[in-house]
Amino acid sequence: MKNHLVLLVACGLACVVSPALAKDANMPVKPLTMSETFAEKHPSPGFSDEQLERVHAIKVKYDDITDARDLELQRLYRQIFEGLNQQNLDKANLTSLQNKINSLEATAANDDLQMMIDLHDVLTPEQRTNLRRETLQQEAIEGGVGPAPMGRTMMQMCAPQPMAH
Repeated sequence: MKNHLVLLVACGLACVVSPALAKDANMPVKPLTMSETFAEKHPSPGFSDEQLERVHAIKVKYDDITDARDLELQRLYRQIFEGLNQQNLDKANLTSLQNKINSLEATAANDDLQMMIDLHDVLTPEQRTNLRRETLQQEAIEGGVGPAPMGRTMMQMCAPQPMAH
């Protein structure tokens, strides 16, 4: 949920900032309207049917893993909160709960990396080149260097496109 919010804010910022980066400041820029569809704002990377099936399978696999882990993390955080609100703190139990949380969060980070690697393996060399270019453009707009722009761009590329009505 948090990643979706970050993606939404980043896309909104890119839509506001990108006209300001036009080569010619006098060049007219078409303002974005709410009536434009997601597909019009974000052209498809041209996935084949086979690639779409592979991306879908990867996302389902990791959604199942992360959903179960997120429930466990909620349970553990709730137990810590409850433990901190007792008259007598059980420090050993609280430390044990925190160690479990740390382990699950480390596993989550490793799973996120593996998912990105799996999604990267679906791309053709041309799509990888386009991803690199898009990443560099995103960095130029938003600033900063590192995994966050690539992660957002990869997720944007792999996000299901809304159906046209």
